Amino acid sequence: VPLLDDVGETQIDSIFDAPTAQSSAASMFQIELNYTFSSTRTQLYFGNLLEDLLRLDLVFGLGVRQELGNAGLLTVTYLMTPSELVFWEDPYIEGEDRTRTGLNFPGFRIRWGQIFGTGLELTISDRFYKFDTEASGDWLVAQGRLDAGLQPLLDRDGDVLRIQALYHFDFGRHKFEPAVHWIDDHHEGAAIANTGYKVQATYLYVSKKVVLDANLFYGTKKADEVNPVYGKTLDADRAGAALMAFIPVKRYSSSVLSVFVGGEVFRENTNIDFFDSSVKMLTAGVMWRHIKK
Repeated sequence: VPLLDDVGETQIDSIFDAPTAQSSAASMFQIELNYTFSSTRTQLYFGNLLEDLLRLDLVFGLGVRQELGNAGLLTVTYLMTPSELVFWEDPYIEGEDRTRTGLNFPGFRIRWGQIFGTGLELTISDRFYKFDTEASGDWLVAQGRLDAGLQPLLDRDGDVLRIQALYHFDFGRHKFEPAVHWIDDHHEGAAIANTGYKVQATYLYVSKKVVLDANLFYGTKKADEVNPVYGKTLDADRAGAALMAFIPVKRYSSSVLSVFVGGEVFRENTNIDFFDSSVKMLTAGVMWRHIKK
């Protein structure tokens, strides 16, 4: 998400301390343009998903949706990041300025929904992480605090595979969507690579006056190998909650103008303080939806 201010301490006193809290405003937008061929029920589209923005993932997709009759709806998407995310070239530096580097992580997403007329939906995504400069551990090696032979265990390049199974329960205005996620962060550095799972529950209330979207999730992950900097295998628990309200303010013959407000909290606790993270976010904006008939 494009931040309006820089966040992150350029210098830190110790790589054994938890990160400090900082805040910033951010701008983000969600858009989708699509065109449907009525004869084949094939839809081409370009845009991004609100579910990605709420995960602070500014990814755009170019893809195709295809109705499969009674078999359901298949969506295949190429994912791209038009704006690089910013990380540290080497995060493990004490008392000196750290240098920023960019990260692109393109990939693919396949989603099969309404499977054989049920509420079941399966999603598989694979993203490829490539830093402009990956120098994790360089400073520690130069200081004699890390064996150069162990430095590759910190390499953050690689790919991330996510598999989600979700089921839609529709009770009229009330909709419920439980989901299970399996995650394989297959980074080249085995001390950074990890596997885990996440369970999530989504509740939707839909009426002409308001749409409410509430989410709760919990997950865990564990690294593949011991981190050579800390002498521990990274182990993390993650939990979060979000609530969004969409309120239509103007209706036209083929479009709707809505405002939305919401909030989100996220916390990841690890057995290595340096990797702890948390997010508190308030969101407000406008949304315009137009359907060409």
